[in-house]
Amino acid sequence: MQVIQDKLGTMSAEEIRKIGELMPFYQPNNNHETVKVNDDVLITLSSRIPAEMKERVINSVSQILKGGNTE
Repeated sequence: MQVIQDKLGTMSAEEIRKIGELMPFYQPNNNHETVKVNDDVLITLSSRIPAEMKERVINSVSQILKGGNTE
C-alpha cells in the first residue's frame, strides 16, 4: 500500500482522474452489477442482462468451482 501511496503522491489530480476513467467498473454510474460467488471469484454483469440469464451464469460458475458438470 505504501508503494501505491508514494506513486499517487507524485501524480497530479488530472493524472489520477485519468486512471479512474480507465477503470469503468469502479465508477458509480456504470450500469453493472457485481456478484461475489466466493472469496476468489467476482462476476460483473451488465444491468441489461435478464435476471434469468444472470442466475444461470452465477449457477454455472458456482458449479464449475465445485468441480461439477454444468450441462
